[in-house]
Amino acid sequence: RISYINETNDDLKFVRCANADCSSATVTTVESSPNINRNTAVALGSDGFARISYYDDGNNDLKFVRCTNADCATKNITTLDSSGDVGRYSSLKLLSDLARVVYHDGSNGDLKYIQCANADCSTKNVSVPDPDNVGQYTMSETLI
Repeated sequence: RISYINETNDDLKFVRCANADCSSATVTTVESSPNINRNTAVALGSDGFARISYYDDGNNDLKFVRCTNADCATKNITTLDSSGDVGRYSSLKLLSDLARVVYHDGSNGDLKYIQCANADCSTKNVSVPDPDNVGQYTMSETLI
């Protein structure tokens, strides 16, 4: 599975490959906005459906998508954090199908961590494991 931003329209796209080299694929527009940033992360749940985190540049928010079908044509979108300029450079991992997201808080220069308590991440715990101008360009395969 692939998530990316279409440069022409700034749309958040999702690709489900039909074969190993992805020469046959289904491409879905997940969100259409003139201000989606180029930072996305994708993970696959045990249901086979994708979860995506991304930065909404127009609102300066971190958002989360829970796809409810294989092509992500149906989905639930939740704003995870809207407290200032937050959400760039997110990394996403699922633990027991619940999302864990690390990202940069541009307003305060902090590394932030979200631990979701439900599938859509409408209930969550937000913490600041490392303050003071850190957290850009996060990447982790072992978020817990």
